[in-house]
Amino acid sequence: MIGAPPPPGSGEPERVGIDLATLGRMVGEHVPVATAATLGPAHVLRWMNSAFCGLVGASAEALIGRPFATAWPVARTDGAIELLDRVLGTGAEASLAESAPTHPRWTYTVAPLFGTQGSPTGLLVGVGAITAPLAREPDATDDLREANRRLLLASLRAEEQVEEAAGEVAHFNALLQSLHEAVTIVDSTGRVLLMNPAAMALFGDAPESPRDLSRLMAARDLRRLDNVPIPPDEWPIARALRGEAFSDEELILVRPDGTHARLLASGSAIRDGGKVVLAIVVHRDVTALRLLEQTKEEYLALISHDLRAPLTAVQAEAQLLERLLGRDGNADSGHVQRTRSIVTNARRMNAMIQELLESSRLESGSMTLKQAPTQIVPLLRDIVARAGSDRVVVQVEPADAEPGLAAVLVDAERIERVLTNLLTNALRYSPPSTPVVVQIQQPRDGETVVSVIDRGEGIPPEELARLFERFTRGRAGPMGDTAGVGLGLYIARLIVEAHGGRMWADSTAGTGSTFAFSLPNGGQ
Repeated sequence: MIGAPPPPGSGEPERVGIDLATLGRMVGEHVPVATAATLGPAHVLRWMNSAFCGLVGASAEALIGRPFATAWPVARTDGAIELLDRVLGTGAEASLAESAPTHPRWTYTVAPLFGTQGSPTGLLVGVGAITAPLAREPDATDDLREANRRLLLASLRAEEQVEEAAGEVAHFNALLQSLHEAVTIVDSTGRVLLMNPAAMALFGDAPESPRDLSRLMAARDLRRLDNVPIPPDEWPIARALRGEAFSDEELILVRPDGTHARLLASGSAIRDGGKVVLAIVVHRDVTALRLLEQTKEEYLALISHDLRAPLTAVQAEAQLLERLLGRDGNADSGHVQRTRSIVTNARRMNAMIQELLESSRLESGSMTLKQAPTQIVPLLRDIVARAGSDRVVVQVEPADAEPGLAAVLVDAERIERVLTNLLTNALRYSPPSTPVVVQIQQPRDGETVVSVIDRGEGIPPEELARLFERFTRGRAGPMGDTAGVGLGLYIARLIVEAHGGRMWADSTAGTGSTFAFSLPNGGQ
């Protein structure tokens, strides 16, 4: 057990409280989404992580001590409270897949937290939205600091501090036992102090105690995504012991039977006077999620292929019909116009299918970038020239900086997709008489920023916050063209992030908008 209290009078309970709070906070940092712990039959909130606070819309200080149903009123009508009562009464973990039809669909996963007498005294409750198929799974610990604060009250006698510390130790261990994520805690000498059941199921457990980290690692096969073995000194737990902090780094675990598991590793360390005394690593098994993503991509590819075949035939026949109808000088006839409409809409549908397929590949990480050192200014000028609009101007800021600009390591074809999307939007949503500026800057070493600036009507703040999300389409521009499924900016953002950059937008009503993205410098 971590932090088991010493005999009365040793003065150690205060340190136990601090360590438990720190451990709870660190676990909460690495384990995602809406989780809370409750106490007693009234299901009084004892702690919750930041994701639960965000879901409820209140701070931890405002929620501690309130019944679960008061903080989350939906629970009164969607069957959640009945589920909590059942789990507290039976001591058996249970879940609720969906809510009543009059409410948003939420999933609930509830596990009992056992007290020192061996009976359930509280619950660990995870809340997730069923409408987010690829959302990260709930389960977390985050706000043990508040619970452990009671250990530090000067008015408590030493005996009371020890008793309280023992209860908090039991509570902390109960939380770790209930987590679906694999938690491993190691001291500075390499002794494995704690592996929760999820970690033992994932990595196996050594028979003797204290467990030796080097022996545990020697029996395991961890690899990078390119299938190259990771040496023991680069394992996540070894890196955390060196004081490194990292989050959601994906790797492969090869099990003894030869099967592969995909893991996300997060880790950090606890220091005392600058020296690492404890390291904690959380592994999350995302094998099923990656399989789901692969299945989705294969399904989309199959559907795309099956849709494109008849669509190509429709487009070809419509183009032939358009030419035949136009031979007799009837280029402006109603039949020709309708035929052209068929051709145009067939092209749009083909573009939508391509966007769906491309977004799926980018999300799953299966799209390969063909990166090469590239001078950014000539590349962007070529892209602008192919765009075919005399309204677009390319500028380097400052003007005399072009000769000294560093090269960027990019996939030129993908960057053309990004810039073309931004230019299309800028030209569509700004008056025909106004220019669109493509500005290039290298504000600091290691990064190049490309901005597309227009003088349109601007974007409302409520739209600006979700511009780069999937299936988001803004208001119609001057041309009234709203074709598409709202994936253009989303795909552009994924492409930029795949390059190691970022993408953002700024807008002022009546003045215009600026869409910008950064790219890391590299190459010669």
